Amino acid sequence: MVKGLLDGVLLMYYLAGEVGREGRKLIVFVDEFRGTHESVRQTLEVEANDVGTLGFEWEKLIYLTGDATAYELASQIGSKVGWFLIWNLPKEDFEKLYMQTSPPESISYDLVWKLIGGNPRELILLWKTYEWNIEEYINYKVRELSEYLARYFKNKKVDFTEIEELVEDIEGAKYKPLWDFLLKRNVVVNTAFFMQLTSPPREPWIAETTAYQTPVHYWIMKAMAKEKTLTPKPEQILKVLS
Repeated sequence: MVKGLLDGVLLMYYLAGEVGREGRKLIVFVDEFRGTHESVRQTLEVEANDVGTLGFEWEKLIYLTGDATAYELASQIGSKVGWFLIWNLPKEDFEKLYMQTSPPESISYDLVWKLIGGNPRELILLWKTYEWNIEEYINYKVRELSEYLARYFKNKKVDFTEIEELVEDIEGAKYKPLWDFLLKRNVVVNTAFFMQLTSPPREPWIAETTAYQTPVHYWIMKAMAKEKTLTPKPEQILKVLS
């Protein structure tokens, strides 16, 4: 059994050696790559160096991790590692996936797209966990985001102007302290440092080099700013969305 980053690294070295002896090359995918910031950084640096110097027969060594982790590490590790952004599914492809779930006729695809924006994981959450109850799904997201913001404003008065700035100027928001706070919690993402495998769609929640991970968070922030509350109701969020 593989436990922790060190065991994972040793396993990959072993596999690379075995495959290399057979004259083949190895493509390694590591999903949900997690750990302390320092342990993840050290692992990436060590393996980036080893790929070039130890002669392992790796064709590709691919790590999948959160955008916030990748964004922090990109400036430290630099060009030793190629940084790619895997975006959500395009609208047309996402609709095909959506239709395979047999959604109720009472729910429009356009609404689901505006809430989820092509994110398969969020689609499964809405479908399986909330059984297509849009209001309950929105309430869950409101609780999640309001808890984050309550922590941010813990020792000061809630500034709804600061919240409004993050939806009125998404591109300029990347220089704001609140954006950086939400970036570390995977609510938003800065895309400028990554090569994009697919082009993001043109939508209100996406700017040139910044975006909301899930559009529902964008609409919740917009409703918070308008209603001057950290706990807007689903109908208030759906109103700003329409």
